[in-house]
Amino acid sequence: MLVYRHAMTRSPRRLLGLLLAGGLVAACATAGVIRGQLSAPGQPETPVSIRYTPDQRNSGGVMSVTLPDGRAFSGRYGFVADALAGRAPWMTEGNPAFSEFTWDVGADAWTFGAPDSDTVLAKLVDDRDATMRCRFTLSYGPGGFRDGGTGECRLSTGGRIDAKF
Repeated sequence: MLVYRHAMTRSPRRLLGLLLAGGLVAACATAGVIRGQLSAPGQPETPVSIRYTPDQRNSGGVMSVTLPDGRAFSGRYGFVADALAGRAPWMTEGNPAFSEFTWDVGADAWTFGAPDSDTVLAKLVDDRDATMRCRFTLSYGPGGFRDGGTGECRLSTGGRIDAKF
C-alpha cells in the first residue's frame, strides 16, 4: 500500500513538470515578424515584413516574405553552427564552402571559420526561381529572433532588405 501511495503522489508532480516544460518550449519557439526596408535600383525604399516560424524539432525553421510587387519568397533558415555540425544539410547541399551565400571576397571562410550560435542564414525562392539570401546576426543566439538583432537579405534580381529588430 505504501508503494502505491508513493507512486500516486509522484505521478501528478511529474505530469505537472512535463506540462510546464512543454509550455516553456512552445513559448520559446513562437512565430514572429522581422520588419525591414527593401531598397531596389530606381525604386524608393519600401517597408517589408519577413515572417518566420521556428521548427519544433530543431533550431531552424521556415521564413517567408512578400515583396510590394507581389512576389512571394519562402524557404528554410538555420544557424551556422548547425550547418557546421551537419545538422542542417539543406544549408550547404553538399557544398561545405557554402559559396551560394558569398557576400564578398572571403566572407564564406569567415562565416564558417568557427561555430557561431548567433548567425542565422536563410535561403528563399519564389515561384519563378528568383532567390533571396539572408544573413542575420542575433543579439542573443539562444533567444532567437525575438531577442533582436540585425540582418540583410539580397535578391538575385538586385534588391536588398535591411532589418534591425
